Amino acid sequence: CYGGVTLINLTKGLCQYGKGSLNQWRDIAEENNVPNGEEFAWKMLQREVKKAIKGLEYEILTLTNSRGEIPFCTFELDCIDLEASDEEQKIQHMILTNLLQVRIDGLTGGITPVFPKLCFETKRGNNLDPEDKYYDTYKLAVKCSSIRLYPDYLMHDKLVEVTGGYKAPMSCRSFIPELSDENGNRVVGGGFNLGVCSVNLPRLAIMAEHDEDKFYKLLKEYLDIARDALMLRRDMMKEVKAKQAPILYQYGAIARLEPEETIEKLLYKDRSTVSIGYVGIHNALMALYGKSYDDKEALKKAIKMIQFMKDYCQHLKDETNIGFSLYSTPAEVLATKFCRSDVKEFGIIEGVNDNGYYENSFHYPSYKDIVAFDKIDIESQMSKLATGGAIQYVEFGNMIHNVEALEEIIRYAYDKCHYFGVNVSSDRCFKCGYIGQMTALDETNNHFQCPQCGNTNNEEMSVIRRLCGYLGSLSERPTVDGKMKEMASRVKHFGNNHC
Repeated sequence: CYGGVTLINLTKGLCQYGKGSLNQWRDIAEENNVPNGEEFAWKMLQREVKKAIKGLEYEILTLTNSRGEIPFCTFELDCIDLEASDEEQKIQHMILTNLLQVRIDGLTGGITPVFPKLCFETKRGNNLDPEDKYYDTYKLAVKCSSIRLYPDYLMHDKLVEVTGGYKAPMSCRSFIPELSDENGNRVVGGGFNLGVCSVNLPRLAIMAEHDEDKFYKLLKEYLDIARDALMLRRDMMKEVKAKQAPILYQYGAIARLEPEETIEKLLYKDRSTVSIGYVGIHNALMALYGKSYDDKEALKKAIKMIQFMKDYCQHLKDETNIGFSLYSTPAEVLATKFCRSDVKEFGIIEGVNDNGYYENSFHYPSYKDIVAFDKIDIESQMSKLATGGAIQYVEFGNMIHNVEALEEIIRYAYDKCHYFGVNVSSDRCFKCGYIGQMTALDETNNHFQCPQCGNTNNEEMSVIRRLCGYLGSLSERPTVDGKMKEMASRVKHFGNNHC
């Protein structure tokens, strides 16, 4: 699978185990004549749930490969089931709030964990508004975001509109289409992605020399190259046997096949997807038209580009019965690699490649000041087209003492976009206790300074940034220099600049 794994439906899915534990504690209370046995059972369940979640988080963070990488995984924090029994809703509430509270508490010393990523299902009529029964869970999620950046927000109604049904992303941002079995019943989980091949849009715009027709001719040629690369990968996967990855293909993570069966039958329709990605819509607009999103006509041109790529993917899907999809590439490294390659071939072009990196997919330029609401409005016209994967986010200052504003921004985004994240300033200095944003001493490396006490020892601070979809601990290790520069140039859309 490409990009990581998502553990779905944790709120509802773990409920049955919570019920089993609760009944065990009831039996213990009865056997030992414990006073107020029912209260005792619920108290012990609360203790057990919290310890289990904390233990799971630490287990993931201490499971590394030979390169020291933590498993790329996501937890879906789905809504509480309003049709469940009162007891089941109470258990689900306990599971959901503990998943959030454990993250709020952080790791030893107050460190923010970068994994697992948390995605919170926001749903009108369930938790979004003050009159909703479980509004308290939304408030707790927003509090968690103000301190730990995660969770990101899955906007239920918009997800149904954009992707055909509610679902969690496959780890960072990849959304699998609706799945159904041979009887037409909806299948939740078990989808996977075979990978992404991304197109360098700014390069094509430079090569087109301000000629729109030439640009689209080049785009079609490069999309064909991406298609061929993905088909090659897919054809290689046809021969893979289930026994080569038994957890995935034999034991139910994706399917339950016999050891000697190939996975070929899983590679058709929407069970698996192959994605065509794209980088640098803003930079391509500047190269082709000399204007970007702030110009209404240029914004229409951007939408046209994305629609062209979406239509191409849909045509391939109809033609091949393979799940081609359009994906808004995170490009943590690729945005720098593409830009560096183009500078080498075409030289520095002002407004196009002079920053040393390209903007991520359809995102508004990170260095340009804009009000949060306007950023959401502009980007939402494009994010809905890339149904294979897209995320919007807004950059904030320290929001720990302004959670109400954060809550309103996220609620505003509910009707605009299907997947939304917040970037807050929540770095920590372990020397003086400062919480906020560390000063970058070198915009291309991980050299930081505490603005309160002057501490420059990375071992005595925690610097967490959203690379694009995932978080990264920059005080431990930097990412590619172009991405470091992009993160250093990000302006605040609400907070330090607009509060």
